[in-house]
Amino acid sequence: MNLNTSRRVNKRKSYQQSIFFVRGAMAFHGKCENISMDGALISNISLFDVEVGNEILIAIPLPQKNSSIKVKSTIRWIEKNQFGIRFYKRKNPRKIYKRKITVFTDSMICSTMINNLSRGGANIQIDEKFFLKKESEIHAIIPFAKRNEELTKRSVVKWIKNGQCGIQFV
Repeated sequence: MNLNTSRRVNKRKSYQQSIFFVRGAMAFHGKCENISMDGALISNISLFDVEVGNEILIAIPLPQKNSSIKVKSTIRWIEKNQFGIRFYKRKNPRKIYKRKITVFTDSMICSTMINNLSRGGANIQIDEKFFLKKESEIHAIIPFAKRNEELTKRSVVKWIKNGQCGIQFV
């Protein structure tokens, strides 16, 4: 691929950081050379076979926060010991939506806050008194101020971490 010819929408910025990525059950080490909102250029320090179209999970370090973010990506091109990735885009983008909601199961009811919302699900805050397990079914009553109405969505808990959980609408 000719790196001088660009069809990029978002400009890449130099970002020299060691990274880790996972393909299937294997973890690998590499170096991020540059990054944009859409993707990144990775130098593959771990020698292994990658193919265009492979999906990987990449951990991008955030040195100023002493943490990292994990992003699903697809390998778009390969040249020598480098490859370009495109970050996975949500099918249903999340919007910040800070509202008080009611969440209930067959045996419990709880008032809590919703953090963000998409057509496919939401991120909500959970209280430790409200015992939820991954894959449990809940119902969320979500208010819509503009329409002065509310919507009850049957949902499944997909993840729980640090006082929050992700729910998928069913």
